[in-house]
Amino acid sequence: MYDRQKELNLHTPKRVAVVGCGGVGYHVALKLAMAGVPELQILDYDLLEAHNLNRIPAPSSAIGRPKTEVLAEDIKRLRPDCWVINQNVKLSKTTINLIDRSITRWVIDCTDKHSLHEYLYKHFKGTGVEFIHVGVDGFHMNISSHYKTWKIGDTDGYEWVPSFIAPTSMAADLVINKIMANNEQETNLYLD
Repeated sequence: MYDRQKELNLHTPKRVAVVGCGGVGYHVALKLAMAGVPELQILDYDLLEAHNLNRIPAPSSAIGRPKTEVLAEDIKRLRPDCWVINQNVKLSKTTINLIDRSITRWVIDCTDKHSLHEYLYKHFKGTGVEFIHVGVDGFHMNISSHYKTWKIGDTDGYEWVPSFIAPTSMAADLVINKIMANNEQETNLYLD
């Protein structure tokens, strides 16, 4: 299945944790599985809502179900050999320890709350676990290993921003490239 990517010398991590399974996180996890990552840990406490369907490839019959549950089913449908650790939990000082630092190579923060970005970054900094935050706001996307670059204003609550499929999918693709091609470049794009 992965013969065409052998010559690319990709770095396929054994396990990646994706925190936040909305528009961007859903695509990040799904595409990591498609790229051959054998273990994925997905964490989110949210339910799928109708407004998510413009970015998430799920049927309307999935509305009201946990995002992690719907995502885990999609991953297993496409890559049955991928081990998915599905955790429908709200991130806290207790639940963050569900991410096992000894076997997780990357934590991808796809959440939409500024205090969580900082908390995740500080929790994993210096532990040997690589950290990436990815966010989309309309046509703007940011992929960074440093939480301070995305703090805008004093907002700390849920950030509802305009979004659609193209930037969310593209941001996910850039994250996969950063992880597997060992690309150290920070990405901040505005599509015009």
